[in-house]
Amino acid sequence: ANGAPEATASKDLAPPSDAAVSVPIAARPTFSDGMFEIELTKTAEQSKIGLDVDRHGGQSLRILKVKQGLINDWNETRADIEGKPQIKPGFRIIEVNGISMEPMRIMETVANSTTLKIVVKPQ
Repeated sequence: ANGAPEATASKDLAPPSDAAVSVPIAARPTFSDGMFEIELTKTAEQSKIGLDVDRHGGQSLRILKVKQGLINDWNETRADIEGKPQIKPGFRIIEVNGISMEPMRIMETVANSTTLKIVVKPQ
């Protein structure tokens, strides 16, 4: 059995426009209420997502500030694309890697995971 085709299949799924971006980035179709999911991968060079968040008051994390990090890098790759959402203060992180409803567990998941699938809800 030759496993080579399986190993290369996933590489063909990335759109060519992302080829110049050093951070692996994916955006999925939007959810209800304008929610959308992004995927970030921490690297040795960039291991911080770069957000100040408020974990009080509910089942999500409210973004207070976007700083240097993976989220800011993701925003910059989309700055010139009309109609593409950027992550901004006031938005809420609803879910990370399938963890939702528990802000402390969401924060632990962000801290301890290399690949992050983050569902964001605009304000």
